[in-house]
Amino acid sequence: LGKDAAETGRWKNMQEQIRGGLNRYCWNAGKGLYTAYLYPAFLGYRKSDRVDIMSNGLCTLLGVTDTAQTRSIVENYPLYPYGGAVLYPTIPDDFAYHNKSIWAVWQTPLMYTARNTGHSAVALHLMRSLVRQGAMFLTHKENMTYDTGFDDNTALNSNRQLWSVAAYLSMVYRMLFGMELTETGMRFTPVVPEELVHGPLSLHDFRYRNALLSVSIEGHGNKIAQITVNGKEERPGYELPADATGRYDIVIKMENAANTQADRMNLVNPGPGKDWSPVEPISQPSGGGIAYQSRPELQYTWVTPAGDTGAVDPLSLNGRPLGFYSLYSTNKQGFASDLAAPVLNSPVQIKVEAEAANRMAAPRELPMPAAFSGGYAFDATNATRPVVFDIDLPEGGDYAVSITGSNGHGPHDVFCYIRSVFLDGQDSGTFILESSGNWNSRTRSNQLLFRNLAAGRHKLELRFDPEHKGYDNNMSFARGDKYRNEAMIDYAEWALIRSNR
Repeated sequence: LGKDAAETGRWKNMQEQIRGGLNRYCWNAGKGLYTAYLYPAFLGYRKSDRVDIMSNGLCTLLGVTDTAQTRSIVENYPLYPYGGAVLYPTIPDDFAYHNKSIWAVWQTPLMYTARNTGHSAVALHLMRSLVRQGAMFLTHKENMTYDTGFDDNTALNSNRQLWSVAAYLSMVYRMLFGMELTETGMRFTPVVPEELVHGPLSLHDFRYRNALLSVSIEGHGNKIAQITVNGKEERPGYELPADATGRYDIVIKMENAANTQADRMNLVNPGPGKDWSPVEPISQPSGGGIAYQSRPELQYTWVTPAGDTGAVDPLSLNGRPLGFYSLYSTNKQGFASDLAAPVLNSPVQIKVEAEAANRMAAPRELPMPAAFSGGYAFDATNATRPVVFDIDLPEGGDYAVSITGSNGHGPHDVFCYIRSVFLDGQDSGTFILESSGNWNSRTRSNQLLFRNLAAGRHKLELRFDPEHKGYDNNMSFARGDKYRNEAMIDYAEWALIRSNR
């Protein structure tokens, strides 16, 4: 792009930071895959037991992985009979959309990587998935169910879904014809499965910049045996220059390369007892400890600030370190549940009412939620001042802070309440409140951790887009719903999780 060294250096530095962070926090060496998500900072950025196909595929394509990681992802990622699992293992008590589903577009990065690494079995399986969807639906659906490969019983779906169309086209152009665009031109690395293609392939009058291409492919396989361009034989790694002009007739003959990895793939079966994780346990404070309801077929593990420990019911908090405690279960297949909602062990928990220091009224009539503690501060994107909380901390240490309020937009759509959080004038994180569709209900935000705070007075402020870069805009902003990023704030809650004493 012709940028100077200082700017390209900044981007290179960010790239290295992202690559390093993904490999440090998200790579699960035991699974040989990247985890789908991490738990929050107050649970130590713990890895989820779930994996997802899009992030694993993109990590292989965008330079995050090394050679061994790339091979591991292609060979280990779970594939259902009808295509790649969007999320694995399955969440049993949730509907089929990203969970319990297959999406054409989400599996294409892994399909490209299978081509690049010569894993013909994985490449063929994902190509078959795309061909089957187009043939059966006679359109390109957004998604389909993981166990039937059909579109019934999905939470949301659509015909002529643009990214599903793009996935199918990419299967034709990038896989069958092997078109690989580079900074300097176009290379050809076709994958032509005998099972999928009967007879020669031909593509006529394909425009590439100022050139018009006709490409013919003979035979099957994943390796070019011969390539001729306008009647002249070229080397297999031939690249059509980006500045090429005029007509080009390209004929490619294929063969199969010997590859011991070619037939390795992780084919799994969907459904109860096959790929379902347990539902997360429900734990709650009980008599100076934490209790939960157990099921005899599951094993339970406590997640504590001091590390994981075996199941005890109830878990006594007497003498245990301050902080958040959670729980998960594991079934006979070895699948772990999501973590239970954490229970806080803290001797200092302080609520600061939003209305105490803020006099913001709602611009329209909104109900006072019955669950609210007496009042609220209404915060909208056009507010003239931030929501402020003053707090006197009784002792120094680490504190977890959250806000509670109501975001009655939704419940579906893109109306999340997002605010930059400033502590004593320093930008220290972001709070979000999900949209619930009910102004009469309360939602609790994410927790922010503030380390080594001194005892005494502190000021917490919720600011909208202080950098003027749109960091706090939700997705409704882009379509003109500028005032759908608002909430009634009830209170902020401070909890001591490590004392300086």
